[in-house]
Amino acid sequence: QGGFGAISPTPPPQDRRLESSELLEAVWDRPNFRSKKFDLVPSPGEHPCFAGFQHMVNATDRCKAGVREYPAVGQKTVFRNTGVYRMSDFTLKAVVAGTINVWLEEGSTAQHEDLAIKAANIYTNELGIPELRPSPDS
Repeated sequence: QGGFGAISPTPPPQDRRLESSELLEAVWDRPNFRSKKFDLVPSPGEHPCFAGFQHMVNATDRCKAGVREYPAVGQKTVFRNTGVYRMSDFTLKAVVAGTINVWLEEGSTAQHEDLAIKAANIYTNELGIPELRPSPDS
């Protein structure tokens, strides 16, 4: 019958509900789930979490060819500091493991910088510390 508010018997693929096995894959194997869902083609050297990103930007209309430009380490940017509800100058102090941007607000100390970069190194296990690796049976 159609018309306003009509329910389509078969929703478009991107709008359909996931089956329980797909939900598990979406949670536990996000890179593969995302790759299949969006028909992504990984580029050589892309991190598994971002595999297919270049393909998605360059070969699909999903991103509308929009890629954010990132500042160089040492460059300043103004962000809203949500903790104090004001705009503040932040400096990009480091990019750890190629994925974590360490931003410090104006007025941060050398100790803040050191601690923030160390925390990012621990989180990414950039130093390859065996005790920080996930257990093989996890």
